[in-house]
Amino acid sequence: MTDESTSERDTKSYPSLVEWKFTTTTQDGWKAMVEGIRHAEISIDFEQFNLYPDTIGKQFIDALIERAQKGVKVRLLVDSMGSILLGKSEFPEVMTKAGIQLRFFNWITPFSKGNKRIWFFRDHRRALVIDEKTVFIGGICIGDEMKDWRDTVLETTTAPDIASDEANPEAYPSIVKQ
Repeated sequence: MTDESTSERDTKSYPSLVEWKFTTTTQDGWKAMVEGIRHAEISIDFEQFNLYPDTIGKQFIDALIERAQKGVKVRLLVDSMGSILLGKSEFPEVMTKAGIQLRFFNWITPFSKGNKRIWFFRDHRRALVIDEKTVFIGGICIGDEMKDWRDTVLETTTAPDIASDEANPEAYPSIVKQ
């Protein structure tokens, strides 16, 4: 098999991959993600472990609210422990009033303290899907304390059939709470 046939086969196997790029700093990743959110026209599906209601978190929240108010379907799934400060802030009410479908993954209740396994069942995924074609994935969290971290984010532009399943809150109906 020659290099040409391998290259041709790979192109046919992955026709939906249109473009990709990496960011290797947290701040560059945040910038690309917020820019993507601000250009969304149809939908935003965002799954995040840490989303803090601080300066950088507010940039994301404001961009999500602005898009939701413009008629973009916005769904946000955050981990209830990783984003506990968000859950205790005024932002969940503000976001839902703006039209954002906000869900907290595996909310810890006072009655679950005796169940130690529930503390380990967390949603550490980080995926942002815009208009069912642009996907951001990587290890990036959203909070001011992470600004100097070295996190990689991969941005890809794909066909809708691949992107739409990445961050789907309905995939977790029994453990996702409003």
